[in-house]
Amino acid sequence: MTTITTHTSNDPVRCADGRTRPRWASRGELSWIYFDEEWGRAPDSDSGLLEILSMIVFQLGITWQAVLAKRNTLRSAFAGFDPAAVARFGPEEVEFLLADPGVFRNRRKIEAVINNAKAMLRLPEPVPVLLERYAGHHVHRPGDPVPLRTDGSSEAAAALKEAGFSHIGPTGAFILMQATGVVNGRAYMM
Repeated sequence: MTTITTHTSNDPVRCADGRTRPRWASRGELSWIYFDEEWGRAPDSDSGLLEILSMIVFQLGITWQAVLAKRNTLRSAFAGFDPAAVARFGPEEVEFLLADPGVFRNRRKIEAVINNAKAMLRLPEPVPVLLERYAGHHVHRPGDPVPLRTDGSSEAAAALKEAGFSHIGPTGAFILMQATGVVNGRAYMM
């Protein structure tokens, strides 16, 4: 019988600088810095939260390294990720963004960022409070595989969808939980 080993983006790997990070954060210095300095920390503003959520939307199907390479352009294009400003974007802004080579020119993802800004403004509680409700009490043991999603992230994705968020499923919700520190994704790197 042949055993097939599958690798996930969350698997810990040793990077060229000797540090262990998840596979998604191993592709280069931008990813290293993001993981080492920002990943797993609660954002200090709604703009920071929308930025993380938007990066998750944009990274679906591409690498974090690619998203991080365009991060400053995305910040500029999306009004510093100010939820109130982005929520006012209409068809003209969408067309402008689709023509900008510094932005990932994917209409569905651009519209999801705008939609998610609107959903954030309507949500009666901060997004991290909603996520904490579904974080669960998952205990990591050394050698456990790093999940791509959990039962809690599936429930969080459903709650976010019900609240009007788009382009975020169970895997994206688990990424959001880890990125904002609601779930300790760093425990898997130890």
